[in-house]
Amino acid sequence: MNFAPLRRDRGRGNSSTMETLRGRWTDRTGRAALAAGAGVISCLVASPAWAQSFTVFATRAELDAAAGDQTVEDFEDAEYARCTSPVSAASDDACFDPGDIAEGVTFTPLGGLRIIDNSPLGKGLTTDGGGEFNLAFQPPVAAVGLIAFERIALPEFYVTAYDEDGEILGSVERGNGGSPIFFGLGSSTPIARLRVIPYAGGGISEVVYDDVAFSPSLCGNGVVEPGEACDAAGEAAGCDADCSLAECGDGVLNTDAGEQCDDGGESAGCDDDCTAVACGDDNANETAGESCDQGGDGGPLCDPDCTLAACGDGVLNSAAGEECERDGGSADCDDDCTLVVCGDGTTNLLAGEQCDAGGESASCDDDCTLSDCGDVTVNVVAGEQCDDGETTATCDADCTLSGCGDALLNTDAGEQCDDGGESAGCDDDCTYSSCGDGVLNETAGEDCDDSNDVSGDGCSSDCADEPAGQGGSGEGASGGGCGCRVSGRREGATGAVCAAAILAGAAGGRRRRPRRRGA
Repeated sequence: MNFAPLRRDRGRGNSSTMETLRGRWTDRTGRAALAAGAGVISCLVASPAWAQSFTVFATRAELDAAAGDQTVEDFEDAEYARCTSPVSAASDDACFDPGDIAEGVTFTPLGGLRIIDNSPLGKGLTTDGGGEFNLAFQPPVAAVGLIAFERIALPEFYVTAYDEDGEILGSVERGNGGSPIFFGLGSSTPIARLRVIPYAGGGISEVVYDDVAFSPSLCGNGVVEPGEACDAAGEAAGCDADCSLAECGDGVLNTDAGEQCDDGGESAGCDDDCTAVACGDDNANETAGESCDQGGDGGPLCDPDCTLAACGDGVLNSAAGEECERDGGSADCDDDCTLVVCGDGTTNLLAGEQCDAGGESASCDDDCTLSDCGDVTVNVVAGEQCDDGETTATCDADCTLSGCGDALLNTDAGEQCDDGGESAGCDDDCTYSSCGDGVLNETAGEDCDDSNDVSGDGCSSDCADEPAGQGGSGEGASGGGCGCRVSGRREGATGAVCAAAILAGAAGGRRRRPRRRGA
């Protein structure tokens, strides 16, 4: 905004002249008067060319944005009474206790002062007769804001800012309009005094002043002032727009510093490094719902969707050692997220496995079916010697190799019986026991068995030994029809064979198996 030059007020209250848009304003007595013309609701009156920078703020929001933190005096600690002028932090009267007024400002009217509590703004400081009102700042400030109000005469207000030497920094004119009006001024040259002059064609009853705010600095003018860490006349890589040093997490977005966002810390939309939230950016943001973030496709502890890696979560994570991912069960994937392989030690019923012991075990075959004799799978660990699925000539029903005398009848192997050895009903060759079958079975009561049922040949028809002289081959036996037993079987013997038998009988009786029965 450009401002017209204004002649200095060298007389400190003597003649000063301002050219306005509607006429000449002459100040000789400290009270303002307009020479002629209709009122202008709001306009900038003047700003000296020698002032480095002077700014008029139209709203409180504009002032707040430029000045940042400010000291505000709202008079709410005051008592409703007439006050002793001037009013400052040291005031101790009917209106104020010491410290009730903010440090750094002094209010001085040309007339008297009092506190009222019925203004639209609450409690306020008012001047008798609406006279000139001065605000002095020590130390001088860079920005000032205040509200003025007069409900009857509806005056216009002329506000002028001065530096420490009494030089005018700039002025502004605004009309009341029947509502509280805001004045905001800023200057790169510190403001030491603010002079407010209300003017109306008729008399002014009283003017209420409230919400006086001031700040030692004016951010954005390119000059580092008290309270400012920096001032780059705007945002810069090292300086925020509020004249604080740029720092991620300070709550001030600074794109020049590379910030994509700055919410004053981690938020659902902004990481704590001031970048926009994105799963896979290697910055876990719990506020955004991320449990982890190892960047890219995740890592051993973190899935690509920024949830903690867990087998069965439905997200394949090869970095975590997952070969597959099952979410509710799979015929292709085991519960430990490895591919299904019989013998991997993980039973997968959906893949048709009944068991998986990581190999053959007493209860599980190496084809991952439950071990069972007759399942055609030989399981040595379970004690199987064979498994043909049924009894065969070489394999018994209990999956042991077929053998006569194993007490397991195997008809496919030609066994008629198998009592685990000789028994009364079963010979030791696993045939049924029968006198005359040529197999001596002493358990069945046989003394001999010469494969016939003829008596008189040494072995009776009921397989009992016959005494010598009754066809036996013992000493004194008739040699006329030689008969002898060889291995329990009768042989028609002549010549040397029969002679040998007779000699053996003569020497000690005929040969037979030792008896296993009692005498």
